[in-house]
Amino acid sequence: MSNKITIDLIGAQCPEPAVKAIKQTLDMPPGTIVEILMDSLECLMLISSWTKLLNDQLELLEKEEINENSIKVTIKRK
Repeated sequence: MSNKITIDLIGAQCPEPAVKAIKQTLDMPPGTIVEILMDSLECLMLISSWTKLLNDQLELLEKEEINENSIKVTIKRK
């Protein structure tokens, strides 16, 4: 059974919060699902890039627009 957590980066000034979210995800057990909420295009691009670079450890499952200002990215710790 996998765990699911949410990290809220809405209002955060990236890149530091996005980097911390990725590092936190890498410390989680395999199978953990992480939803990251954000309102920054910079955070979205950074998290997408990190999942591509770390594709042996992270899997980008979904990008979803929550409303006109917010996005939810769901990643899985492999």
